[in-house]
This record gives sequence, C-alpha cells and structure tokens, in this order.
Amino acid sequence: MTDLLLAEVNKLPTGTTVATSGALSAAHLKSSEILAVARLPSVVAMAGQLLGVDDVDIFTTRILCKPPRVGVEVPWHQDSAYWPLQPLSVASFWLALDDVTPDNGGMRMVNFTGMPEVRGSNLEMVKEEEDGGSNFFQHIRGGVIRQEAIVAHRLRRGESSFHDSYIPHSSPPNLSPDRRCAWIVRCHQHNLFLISISSDMFREAPS
Repeated sequence: MTDLLLAEVNKLPTGTTVATSGALSAAHLKSSEILAVARLPSVVAMAGQLLGVDDVDIFTTRILCKPPRVGVEVPWHQDSAYWPLQPLSVASFWLALDDVTPDNGGMRMVNFTGMPEVRGSNLEMVKEEEDGGSNFFQHIRGGVIRQEAIVAHRLRRGESSFHDSYIPHSSPPNLSPDRRCAWIVRCHQHNLFLISISSDMFREAPS
C-alpha cells in the first residue's frame, strides 16, 4: 500500500518542490488502485464512526511530504476553518508512508479531552495579513493551545490515524535526515453543500 503511494512521489521530475507539488493531489482520481485503498471498508467504517454516519464520500486526497532538513513549520490550525461546507462533517485518514516522529515533522494534535471547547467550534484565527508576513493563510493565535492537551504523532510506516476537522493540529519543521511523507484522505458525510464564500476563503488545508 505504501509503495503504491510513494510511487507517485517518485514520478515527480527532478527539481520539483515536493512539499507543494500539485501533482500529489487527488491521486485517487488517477489510479483505480489508489481509489480502492481510499475506499477500504476499514477506512470508511472509522471515518463514519467519527462522523456518526453509516457511509461516507471522498472529499479530497493528497500526499504530504516534508523532505529531509527542510525547515518548514505548519502552525496550529483547524481544517474546519478552511472549508465552507454545510454541514461541516469531515474526517481525515492520515496514513504514514514513512516512519513518523517529532524529529522529522510528525503532526502534533490536540485531543477533545484536553480542550473540550474545540469540539464543533472554530478557535480564533489570525490571517496572514494580520501577523505581518506569515507564510500561512490563517492559523490559531499564539498561547491558545494548552500544552497538556498536545499529543505528538509517532507512527511506523503503514500505520495511520484519524482526526475530526475541528481537531487543532500542527507540525514542526523536518530538521532530521529522514523524509516524512504521508497520505491524507478526507471523507465527508453524504449530502454536503458548498456555501457562499469570499474569493480568498477556500484554500486547501495543510497538515
């Protein structure tokens, strides 16, 4: 399974900026084998359990890579702040394509037990024009995330996690000699609608 997805990374031309390559988006639309992985009964069942529904549709998929020794941090954010959907019922399946540790840019997540107020709610966000040059579209204000609520990702290649769209998460820069690639499948309940948005609101949420 991981070899199938990493083949998409290996297809990229030499010199491609892997972390931002659009070629790694929506691989499930280009390969029936990758689509079959996204539709595995275990994936559908877990996403459905998180969303409280019996079946789900695929919203987006993307291979996310942090090359070795690339100092790019993804600040704290909620995917729910990026998606103008009604109802906002999205769960993400995050599959490690490499071993994932805090040293190579593994995700940090907040659990609902540690910060119950984030369940079903968006925290106050800072947009890039407000904080004087952030390279991120919008993120949670500093000091809001409680340290005791943070859980660091440690996954072996082939292991996975799921998270709700309201779960705050971030990832540190990969300063290690090891690549960190993952595949994310975002699932939503049936009968979801795109609501009216401003021109700068709808951008794909990173992880």
